[in-house]
Amino acid sequence: MPRVRLLLFATLREKFGVKELDLELGRGGGLRELFEAAADRLGGDFLSEVLDDSGLPRDDRIIMVNGRNVKDTPDRGTSIRLADGDVVAVFPPIAGG
Repeated sequence: MPRVRLLLFATLREKFGVKELDLELGRGGGLRELFEAAADRLGGDFLSEVLDDSGLPRDDRIIMVNGRNVKDTPDRGTSIRLADGDVVAVFPPIAGG
């Protein structure tokens, strides 16, 4: 069973009160499974913070798997299978100047 580290940043960290979670997934688990496991620990509204109504990563979030933005994949990361030791980072929209 792979253990994956989920990192939350900025307003997501503030909203859910955690900086990181180590989560165990079933074999062949992907991003959706990771986010569902996180929602079990953080509350159901976590899913709506990271996935859109069709279950894809939200366009206004940056989701990185081992430093690679899932938006750079042809399927927005839906075919990514997470392995033991992978790190997934989620960034909400950030503005500043």
